[in-house]
Amino acid sequence: MDDSKVKEQLIFLGMTSIDADILIKKAKNQNSSLSKAFVMSLLGLYMGVFFMLLIYISFSFNMNGEEFFVFNLIYIPMVLLALYFTSSIKKLIWSVKVLLSLNGR
Repeated sequence: MDDSKVKEQLIFLGMTSIDADILIKKAKNQNSSLSKAFVMSLLGLYMGVFFMLLIYISFSFNMNGEEFFVFNLIYIPMVLLALYFTSSIKKLIWSVKVLLSLNGR
């Protein structure tokens, strides 16, 4: 696919023109796919979500029913509020949508 078509597709998905140009140039300079360059640019977001999931699993692994219920009542709303106020959920959903539309380019 031509760079201009890829750029148009990225702009259609909500990326600015400058960011699309930078992403295409970064993929060419690293000699990698556009999807890999996109994932590497948002690696901090993915690692943050993975870290929150890892904390949840490690704390809830050895809990009985009542402790697990109380932990869920406290932890899940706290994480959802933190993600909501930092706009990470929107960016995470948007980035997954972009990755699915790139299809390994």
